[in-house]
Amino acid sequence: MTEEINQNQQEGSQTSGGDQNSQVAAGKDILADISIENITRLDVKELTDLCKKVGLSAVGRKKDLIEKLVIKKSGKSGAYTGQFTKCQFCGEKVRVMNTRNQNMLDGRILVIRSVRCDGKHRHQYPLTSIVSPDKS
Repeated sequence: MTEEINQNQQEGSQTSGGDQNSQVAAGKDILADISIENITRLDVKELTDLCKKVGLSAVGRKKDLIEKLVIKKSGKSGAYTGQFTKCQFCGEKVRVMNTRNQNMLDGRILVIRSVRCDGKHRHQYPLTSIVSPDKS
């Protein structure tokens, strides 16, 4: 797993021209190639190295580093990522209040999760995602 990260970084550094925008793009490419499950399996040293490579603060406990990387990978709240999803308004953690599934005409499933944040304003809003069923 560490070899994949190092290889992706080397490829990104070869293609980056050295300016800040290309380094940020290379950092996003590194995260694009790593699944959330693999991020959670990394040890603290690997997590801090990865945080530095993608331009995040590498300070904190393992849980905090994983949270930073997952949020960077999936966006602030555009995608539901379990315990790592943050409120799109205040940045606090969100809880799923209820979930509805709707079958679409093309066989995919529309998942609508009603979430509420743990912040003082208790923002509540839906998060939607489209899931393709496995064809196995």
